Amino acid sequence: MLSSFDNRKETSLYIHIPFCSAKCDYCAFYSLVSNKETFDKYTEKLLKEIDVASSYFKKPWKTVFIGGGNPGMVGPKNLLKIVNAIVRNGKPDEFSIEMNPETLTKEYFPIFEIVDRLSMGVQSLKETSLTFLGRNSSVKQTLDGIKLSSQLKIEKSYDLITCLPGENTTLGDIKMLENLTDFNHLSVYALTPEKHTPMWLRKDSLPDNDTQYDQLMEIWTALENRGFSHYEVSNFARNGRVCLHNCRYWQLQQYIGLGSAACSTSLNGNAVRWNGIHSVSDYIHGDLFSTYEREDLSKMNEIEEYILVSLRTKRGIKKKEFYDRFQIDLPVLDYTGFINDNTGITVTDKGLMISDSAALKLIVKTEKKLRSP
Repeated sequence: MLSSFDNRKETSLYIHIPFCSAKCDYCAFYSLVSNKETFDKYTEKLLKEIDVASSYFKKPWKTVFIGGGNPGMVGPKNLLKIVNAIVRNGKPDEFSIEMNPETLTKEYFPIFEIVDRLSMGVQSLKETSLTFLGRNSSVKQTLDGIKLSSQLKIEKSYDLITCLPGENTTLGDIKMLENLTDFNHLSVYALTPEKHTPMWLRKDSLPDNDTQYDQLMEIWTALENRGFSHYEVSNFARNGRVCLHNCRYWQLQQYIGLGSAACSTSLNGNAVRWNGIHSVSDYIHGDLFSTYEREDLSKMNEIEEYILVSLRTKRGIKKKEFYDRFQIDLPVLDYTGFINDNTGITVTDKGLMISDSAALKLIVKTEKKLRSP
């Protein structure tokens, strides 16, 4: 697996910790409820893989993101061991960790002497909405976690879910967050029930497309009026504090993912995707790097992914970068909400609303260009 990575390139690291105290009704990510013995064994295996990967790359990771699940579930001691192992070759440009508000305690504060960014899954500050989402947290527990996070002198980001049934309270949630803590980053996701989740199986009645459009535009406008730059379809940053790690995903740059269900993209010649198997037990008991399945991406596969993720960002696609990577000229995208100029394609708010359909159109045009003599 490691040999498929070019260790001369800047490389990001993602660590997946797939543990939660309970599974939320909307969540399709691989996660499970477990116990301390499993947390300890999982941490031990992660430390071994981190150590070998660090020896192979021999330099600091460009960016790091520890996600889940809820990484705080493994406990402050295990989490600190993981963090210390990650910075063996030096500190990354950005080091992020996810944690649910109800999990954060002062016992975790030592990790933030190294980790410089906290991403906290708030989702809602309305009790009925938390219940609807199947969150294992009350508004009081959530508010307590937010207040505690305000004591950390690091970059903070908060996640909210909007387009829920009933009255839209997201703007009120944002105002409440602003009264509780300082932050430069916010992620606002429109609720989309994923297949086979409890919410999808319930077939809940959600706002129609027109209502969702109106709600999102109201939120986007309000955030931009507050000084937040809308840089990706669901992400907003103030004072230039974008999430560097996610930006590398959206530019399809090289990163390695470790842990059960973690994914990687290696770029050493042809692009390769490595998909971690969805089994904590197999991960713990398997040989090092044996639980990742290889998927070789064709040039067109890589172009498709590049277009899909790039058009989810206001930055869009730069002509020169596209040509340097794929040795093909970037086609013009004649689609409402997208601006074509000498530098490439940039995206407006209206474009972000229809980025997937626009991406499909650009993919078809690119494929025709690739196949033409």
